[in-house]
Amino acid sequence: MLTNSGNKLIMSSRWMRKGKMYAWGPTYEDVKADQRLRERLTICLEQLMPESAADLGVPAPQNIVELEAKRKSRKRKRAEEKEMVLPHLKSPSPPISTAELAPMLAIPQTYLDIMLSPSMRHSLGNDSMEMGLQRTAGELLDGENGLMQSLGRLREVLRVRARDVPPSQEIEAPVPNGKNLEPNGHAEEELMKVDTPGRSPAPPALLAPDGGPRIPPLPHISDTDNLWRVTQELLQAQPQPTIVFSVTPSGAALPSGTNDPEPTLTPIHHLFTCRNGITVNAIPHPSHPCYAYPPSHQAYPQPVKYNLDLANQCRAVDDALERIAELLADCNEYKERLEEARDRVADVARARKKVWAVVKERAGQELDRAESK
Repeated sequence: MLTNSGNKLIMSSRWMRKGKMYAWGPTYEDVKADQRLRERLTICLEQLMPESAADLGVPAPQNIVELEAKRKSRKRKRAEEKEMVLPHLKSPSPPISTAELAPMLAIPQTYLDIMLSPSMRHSLGNDSMEMGLQRTAGELLDGENGLMQSLGRLREVLRVRARDVPPSQEIEAPVPNGKNLEPNGHAEEELMKVDTPGRSPAPPALLAPDGGPRIPPLPHISDTDNLWRVTQELLQAQPQPTIVFSVTPSGAALPSGTNDPEPTLTPIHHLFTCRNGITVNAIPHPSHPCYAYPPSHQAYPQPVKYNLDLANQCRAVDDALERIAELLADCNEYKERLEEARDRVADVARARKKVWAVVKERAGQELDRAESK
């Protein structure tokens, strides 16, 4: 009787299992290693045995000769199959018989053959492709009409208003009450009120005329579209705050710190700018989770305010008008390309109809001559 008795303390023992042919058989790794070794030995014998037998002047073993002949036969058959198979019919493409393709691939000899060929009838007699392309181009052009009209109307309104607005017109900034001047939320002096216990009062230079903190200037991020980039950074907070623009009261903003000269205002600038400044106010979302902290906590959400001085306002207006002009130019170019594509499709359709008309006429003549005979 076969058992595992007496082998439990042997490190290299292999245990008898139910279903095995004999008790101490080799492992899977040993079997695979032996199989690979036999394959390598067989390949080496196939390559070295004929040369060694020729050196000794004795015939090579018959099995080696048969294996060499079979290998050459398989190699020659693969080369022949590779030459016979067309490039577009190689695996994994399914093979098809050339008998089905012969009528379609044959060159037509007469105009009647062109008329009877399904492929020629589809290429020359069917106008669905041209009609579909023209209809698509027309729908795209109709979709651009609304945007083109809006941009043209905006440009016309700006031109008329620029002509009507006097150059010396200025907007008087209303001075709101002190309740609207809330902390900015960036500097420590601006986080707390002046009367907050345990804090020293803010310096007079940081206080507005009504006693609230003064609004810092807009930070510089990029030379182009600076206001848009700052607004995008403010909107990256989660949940997103609400961006509100309001007129800055006189004396409520900190100086910009730059010595840039005052810009020359155009009539268009007078429509969209304010000499005192414009306040960009990012109000935190009402569902902000940090509202659970007390107002004196440093994580308590505070509204972020930036002052947009006159130079930044003019720069923002110029950037916006430049983007509108670029959008209008892109729309005009896109419309021109669509019209050009539609015209080319129409030219192709006219040429195709003329060719098909000539083919039908001459095919009729050939049919008449055949009937007369």
